Amino acid sequence: GWRELWLFRRSGSGLVPTTTARALYEPLHSALSGIETAVSGAWSFDPASARAAFTLCLSDLGEISLLPRLMAALPSRAPGVTLTVRPLDVDRAADQLGRGEIDAFIASPLISSQRVARIPLFSEGYLGMVAADHPRLSSAVSWDQLAAERHVTVFGPTGHDGPRRALEASGLLDRVVLEVTRFAALPYLVQDGELVAMVPRLVAEVFAAEHRVRLFEL
Repeated sequence: GWRELWLFRRSGSGLVPTTTARALYEPLHSALSGIETAVSGAWSFDPASARAAFTLCLSDLGEISLLPRLMAALPSRAPGVTLTVRPLDVDRAADQLGRGEIDAFIASPLISSQRVARIPLFSEGYLGMVAADHPRLSSAVSWDQLAAERHVTVFGPTGHDGPRRALEASGLLDRVVLEVTRFAALPYLVQDGELVAMVPRLVAEVFAAEHRVRLFEL
């Protein structure tokens, strides 16, 4: 037959554990800890022996500057792992993770969702980028010079909005004459004219190696 087991009772200050609940706490706690240990062990991941396919969301910046490094490391670190890359939309990424549509994403904004385990990868700043033959700006650029120039900036679903927010905070949004959705377009827009762009340092160095652009400290 059934036997009722009351683990909490009501008191003037709310619910309090019964004597039975107190007695059960230690054995239940030990049992649950054992289950957690077993489950976590079953989900351990060994990159060297894994045979797995992962779906990763990246911005265009990630595809340009991070993905090549990742792919260079896979043959020696995780030879049985394959990747599918999907475009990053920071507003949808947490939901995509929750639904199992993707396995991970790399993004610059701090995602507040409690469903997302966050691992910091690195920190980086920004560099200015202009055409290699820009008539006014060189390696040393003053604030007044920067404020006098025409800017191109990025605003889109990848969330890397540091440069745009910096311009806005400095009262320079009115100097933005072009807004695009992808950082990958910036070197093409800058190299043949006089526009100024602010670019994350890691990808700026990639751009400078491949395009007729010059970088300067901000």
